[in-house]
Amino acid sequence: MTRCFPHCINIATQTVLDELKTNPFDPVIETAKDPSELPHLTRYATALEADPVGKMRDLVTTCRSSGSRRRELQAVIADGNQSGRWSREEGREIREVQLLRDCKTRWSSTFLLIDRALMLYPVSRTFMPIHTILTCKLSGCQGLHPVT
Repeated sequence: MTRCFPHCINIATQTVLDELKTNPFDPVIETAKDPSELPHLTRYATALEADPVGKMRDLVTTCRSSGSRRRELQAVIADGNQSGRWSREEGREIREVQLLRDCKTRWSSTFLLIDRALMLYPVSRTFMPIHTILTCKLSGCQGLHPVT
């Protein structure tokens, strides 16, 4: 059976993401060319162990599951653009877009999910504290509590 190149890339990407989620230390530490890199790579592997892509998927699912959250995200972006906040803090306006879901059968969707989340990261500092449930999704807390 012959597969198209994007399909092969998608399979490889999903395999790497699964491996980094279950065993981030071996593949990351093995990339060290110099012992001085080990502390940085250890911190990187520890961050990967927290499954940042999985947490982003949870965040997107939670945010997109409510029409009011989607509208409020748009309002926060628009308000920041209108007040000049994003221009002052980020040096640019932020496009009024939504977070994107990924789909295992779309070969670039995980990249697009991460890219959009990074684009909207400045907005999250305003939007997230308003929504305790979203903050809990990211931090992995067990119960709901106000964000202070």
